[in-house]
Amino acid sequence: MRCHKKWIAMLMAGMMLLSQARFALAEQTDGEEPRTYSLEFTDQVQEWKKSTNAKFGVTYVTATAVYCQYPTHPGVQSVAIYAPADYVNEDGTINKTAQVGQYTAETAPMVYWNSSGSYIGMGPFKINGNSTRSTQYGWVLNLINNGIVVCMAGERGKTTTDDEKNVIGRGPVAISDLKAGVRFLKHNDAVIPGSAERIISVGTSSGGAMSSLLGASGNNPYYEPWLEAMGACMEETDDVYATQAYCPITDLSHADYAYAWTFGVYQDEMTDFEKALNDLLAQEFVSYINHLGLVDENGNALTLAEGGSKSGTYYDWLMKHYEAAFEDYAANFEEKYARYATGAKEGAADAAMWDFLTWDAKTGTAAMNTPEGYDNALDALVLSDYVSVKKGVPPAFDKLEMLGGDNELFGEQYTKVNTERSARHYNQTIAEMIGSLKEEFPKEFEEYYQLYDDESHEEEVENWSIYLNAYSFLTGAAESDVSPYFRICMGTQDTDTSPFVSATLALLLQQRGVQTQFKLLWAWGHNDVDTPTGLLDWIQSICP
Repeated sequence: MRCHKKWIAMLMAGMMLLSQARFALAEQTDGEEPRTYSLEFTDQVQEWKKSTNAKFGVTYVTATAVYCQYPTHPGVQSVAIYAPADYVNEDGTINKTAQVGQYTAETAPMVYWNSSGSYIGMGPFKINGNSTRSTQYGWVLNLINNGIVVCMAGERGKTTTDDEKNVIGRGPVAISDLKAGVRFLKHNDAVIPGSAERIISVGTSSGGAMSSLLGASGNNPYYEPWLEAMGACMEETDDVYATQAYCPITDLSHADYAYAWTFGVYQDEMTDFEKALNDLLAQEFVSYINHLGLVDENGNALTLAEGGSKSGTYYDWLMKHYEAAFEDYAANFEEKYARYATGAKEGAADAAMWDFLTWDAKTGTAAMNTPEGYDNALDALVLSDYVSVKKGVPPAFDKLEMLGGDNELFGEQYTKVNTERSARHYNQTIAEMIGSLKEEFPKEFEEYYQLYDDESHEEEVENWSIYLNAYSFLTGAAESDVSPYFRICMGTQDTDTSPFVSATLALLLQQRGVQTQFKLLWAWGHNDVDTPTGLLDWIQSICP
């Protein structure tokens, strides 16, 4: 892995490449002017717009500003701020005496919600009406009703192009954009309602990965070339107070191993080569996990059993979280789950549907068990109708045919979509695995090995693998200022990545001394996995 000794060289190389964005901007794809923006909020915003959402009974003010001086896409590289109406006077100044709920305009936390999904770049979310549960059901509006300022941040991504249709948003561009937004909020803390010392990063899916990365990589110098190129507030910092990650698609360097170990038993669509590769990926996951030295809340070692069986103290630990998830679901079905959870059915009665789960109505306790014909409860869960395995053919992320969006994330900048090098392999170990299968599968070796090996060893790809992964800042690969508070939520029906990815992130944070809440929620798929007031309750607990 690359570390501090290579930072200077990387920074210089990055500056030479990325400064093109500042000095040779193409015509704006969104047609917005001007191309150079002031970093002073009051230069961009002269008045706040007041609105009322009648459905949810929330009155708020809103304003949108570009968060860097030299944006390539100002409509995307911007932050939309939504605040309780009482926090802003009619002349646009901050009403410092106003109080909403337990907060004032000076003490209110600032939720910083990114719009990343599938690593695609897009402008700031609206506070209601998007595809996320949090906006559909008014959970975000309820934050405002309780005195919290919501800042919806946009960022470029793997589909963001210039006027010549060349992609300019791959690699660390999205996270750098989000860091620029944090710096902008801190720079303008005195004229924006809310406290920039209480910024809480929030995101879902790849946005959950971006939120995790933002929370784990505070003030790391690797991103400075991108920040300099876009004209960010370089005198400010980009660490955040707290981080909420919903079903984060993070740790792409090892996510293939976790997926194969968790879901690889589902092999209906696999060729013999893919089954052999799946076995190697699953074995690598055990080695990887056991190398991390994870411990539970009481300091007990968490490991997986060698030899391929789904067992071990880490497996048992996660099964306890599945049991707790059903117990919470059963106890709070009507109040918190019936309308919202994507797979909610009948509450406690659902236990009768699944032979991998038993329910004791008298004690209100659930137990994951191994039904006849299965090796373990997790295999039974995967092979039942409870989950739908979305990525059945391995590798799930760094795909053999490079058809995955994650390969596009690692594609070369300034190339067009679906052209040569617009997607690249990034996992060196998969190349080694394919190499080990050469004699048994010579055709597949010839087809896949060389490209995996060549591209995954490119220095840029190696660096991106580190600095796009929140784990890197928790395992010694890089140093940074980590959020003191983290909350990670994932649904039990989510198969976009393995639940062990979120769980391991939580354990690594706890070992780092971060106050971390990890929550599995029963009957939830891949979305803003939460109960109606889950995020609000957590924010109020860490921001009294």
